[in-house]
Amino acid sequence: MEEVHTHSQPSLHSTSSLPSTPSLMLHTLGISSSPPNSRCFPKTREKVIGMVLGWSKGDLGEANPHILWIYGYAGCGKSAISQAVAEQLAQDGRLAASFFFFRGSGDRSRIVRFVNTLVYQLTRTEPKTAAIIEDVAKADRGLLSVSTTALFAQFQSLFLEPIIAISGSLVRRPLIVVLDGVDECEDKEEVAALFENLVAFLDDNPLFPLRFVITSRVEDHLHRELHASSQVHLLNLVDHTSNNDIKIALDASIAKETRGRAIPGDGSWPSQWDRHRLVEHIGGSYIFMTTIIKLLFAPSAKDGLTPMERLPKILETKPDFDDLYRDILEPSLHFPFFIDIVSTIALAYEPLSIAQIAELLEIKTFNVTNVLVNLHAIMQVPETIGPRSPSGIPHYATFLPRRCEQDLSSQVQHTTSPWLRWLLASPLHLVLRLSTIFAGPWDGSFV
Repeated sequence: MEEVHTHSQPSLHSTSSLPSTPSLMLHTLGISSSPPNSRCFPKTREKVIGMVLGWSKGDLGEANPHILWIYGYAGCGKSAISQAVAEQLAQDGRLAASFFFFRGSGDRSRIVRFVNTLVYQLTRTEPKTAAIIEDVAKADRGLLSVSTTALFAQFQSLFLEPIIAISGSLVRRPLIVVLDGVDECEDKEEVAALFENLVAFLDDNPLFPLRFVITSRVEDHLHRELHASSQVHLLNLVDHTSNNDIKIALDASIAKETRGRAIPGDGSWPSQWDRHRLVEHIGGSYIFMTTIIKLLFAPSAKDGLTPMERLPKILETKPDFDDLYRDILEPSLHFPFFIDIVSTIALAYEPLSIAQIAELLEIKTFNVTNVLVNLHAIMQVPETIGPRSPSGIPHYATFLPRRCEQDLSSQVQHTTSPWLRWLLASPLHLVLRLSTIFAGPWDGSFV
């Protein structure tokens, strides 16, 4: 994993004019412990990564957009590409800063520490900015918090203007900011206002030596500010997701999972024909591929089947998430409190810890753990499950209730939780379902 640059700490930090920042938001985050666990498989996505890096090196001419918006559906590899691009830019000394948003993860899903996080990195990438930022922060302490200063005013004073001050030393080498998963920031109005003001700033400063690589799903507040701007170059990642990349990633995943197992290690299983069928089945979704791999190589104690026996069943299912999720969920339906636990997780706006689920349902934490250990393939369940570990349905699986809703509603009589029985049988169930699907709390209106 690429390390943060190790410039000597400027007095800015030692005097606490600006707070230090944890690495959880940066490209240097520990991907095994801080989701999403996103990294490109070797020899994959090389063309699109090359396109992004090539764009970042373009001359600072007036006709060149300052923002590259990489968009696409969940699971097409946006975060993995952001990670690869950020690491390469950092290695080249051209990464000004990065921020990786992640829904339901505290500061990583809010805007409150966004500017301070970027500023902290900028002072390490370009040490000349440290004294400038320190003077600005000392002159107006209110700039350090979005509770006392508008977000863009904070961003302009502490990040953009210091770059203008040192622009003479950058020659024609633009610095790059990587912002990943912007759609997962809960402060949507603030994000929209940030981009609206940023575009206006860049229009007024066409030679500004900074560029932005932004990745997200297409959501209205982002589409409204980015889609039609002359400052934005659009890159639809779906158009750059190839079956060949999926095949390379699939082969690497199978090779990793078959090591140490009683499975032919010469590559004869799965056959080339079955691998081809799997690639077609996956349909360009890396998340779907990961889910299939987890299901294929799940412990045999779960269903008594070997991976060789599961493969035909997986290939027989329709190439969509609905049937796959049903296959994963059904074997655990008989577990105590299964309906209660899965319904609670599905209805929660933010991830709940095991202890919170148990308290809400008035059951023991081991009852919750007993269910979740069988759902790693589709749930965000930490590898080490503890009472305080947050668990939730990934954002790409917000459709889960669509086909499961009938199953859950038809089994209302089986739930032991009075509040859940009432909720699943009431009109409020539909309201909460919609608020979950659109990743926002209900504001009381139907407009």
